[in-house]
Amino acid sequence: MRIRKTAAAATVVLALAATATACGGEKGTAGDKPKGGEVFSGDYTVAKDVKIDSPTLKAAQKRGKIVIGAKADQPYLGFQDTEGKRSGFDIEIAKMVAADLGFSADQISFKTVDSNVRETSISKGQVDYYVGTYTINDERKK
Repeated sequence: MRIRKTAAAATVVLALAATATACGGEKGTAGDKPKGGEVFSGDYTVAKDVKIDSPTLKAAQKRGKIVIGAKADQPYLGFQDTEGKRSGFDIEIAKMVAADLGFSADQISFKTVDSNVRETSISKGQVDYYVGTYTINDERKK
């Protein structure tokens, strides 16, 4: 039940994030900090004994880590700094879902995935799942 709630919340939030990123906003640089402080990066309670009938999850459990695809060039969403540290909304959602699936932050391997190969990366097994923004267009609305 907890995983369903997180997945549903993540879906809604990702849809809202995709809408918000299409709206534009103030100009800035990748090094800018949000007004009010640092970008949040939290520790999440890791689920124990997760049993879901998923070959992808079973493979990740066997290897002891989960591979998550994300963007690396969108500050405050999916960003990787010059030292390799990832931050942003998408990264936090990815860590929340990973925790619900039984993986701690040190068991996550992020892989940068360009927008044009998101679905291919998943279907070829290069990532276990992808978290990132999608532009809303007429074709995707169908």
